[in-house]
Amino acid sequence: ETFWKVKGIRAKNITLHEGTYPFMFSEDIYIDGLTSDSKYVFQYCKNVELHNAKIITKDSFWECENITIYDSELDGEYLAWHSKNVRLVNCHLAGEQLLCYADNLILENCTFDEACDRIFEYSIVNADIRGKITNIKNPTSGHIIADEIGSVTIDENIRKPANCIIET
Repeated sequence: ETFWKVKGIRAKNITLHEGTYPFMFSEDIYIDGLTSDSKYVFQYCKNVELHNAKIITKDSFWECENITIYDSELDGEYLAWHSKNVRLVNCHLAGEQLLCYADNLILENCTFDEACDRIFEYSIVNADIRGKITNIKNPTSGHIIADEIGSVTIDENIRKPANCIIET
C-alpha cells in the first residue's frame, strides 16, 4: 500500500521495485525522477506531474485525471485508459492498446515503439508524433499527425462523432 490515498506528494529520484498499485487514489503529486517496475502504477489519481520517469508496468494511469508527464519512458499495456486531461510531452511509449477511452488526451513530440498497436481507440486526442505509429484504431475525435502511420483501423464499432483527422 505504498503511497495510497496520499495528498500532496513532492518527491525526487524514487525507485519502486515490484509491489502493486503504488500511488492508488492519491492526488496532487509532483515527482522528478521515478523508476518503477511495480504493477498498476498510478490508478485513480488526480493532479499528477511527472518528470524523467521510466515506468515498466501494466495498466498505469488508469482512470486518472489531470496528468502531465514530461521526458519519460512508459512501457506497458492499457496506458491511461478511461482517463481525462492527460498530457504527454517528449515521451517514448511502448506496449499494446495504449491511450484508449481517454478524454482530452494530448501528446507533444512523443514517439512510439514499433510494437505498439491499436492505440487511441475511443479517445478524443490531439497528438504530434515523431517517427512511426504502427496502428491506430477507432479514435473518436481530434487530430493525429505522425511522420509515418503503418495502418488505421476504422470499423463498425467507432464512436461518434468519428471525425478524427489522421495525417502524415
